[in-house]
Amino acid sequence: KKQTASIIVLMAVLQRTAGLAIATGALQKINQLYPASEESQRIAAARKDGYWPYVSKKEEPPAEYTYGEFPLPFFGELLDKAAASSAACPGGDRSAAEFLDLGSGAGRLVLAAAAATPPWKRVTGVEFLSSLHTLAEEKLAQA
Repeated sequence: KKQTASIIVLMAVLQRTAGLAIATGALQKINQLYPASEESQRIAAARKDGYWPYVSKKEEPPAEYTYGEFPLPFFGELLDKAAASSAACPGGDRSAAEFLDLGSGAGRLVLAAAAATPPWKRVTGVEFLSSLHTLAEEKLAQA
């Protein structure tokens, strides 16, 4: 699975497309909910649950607890390429497919996927770190 994901990422980098189609109003709302100026605060929330408990015990934190944010256009390209190469999305049609973000952080990409066209049948985010899960729920309530 890791190799397939790497191939999809490489394809997205090499074959840039129009990217994530999100209505202008929805994109503005996502940018209001997740301003770039507050990214460091979202990173700090991830460190609270995912980083400092390990560091305080002089242990190396798991790499999967690292929080970062994708640029939305690049994320859209990844979604488009993944859908185009998936048997679950014939011809890139996502209407019967579900988007699942494991390690969804503050929920920014989940909301972007929910606002994307063509639409997904269902969009779900799962976050292990409680501070980020709480933040994602707050942002969803504001959306």
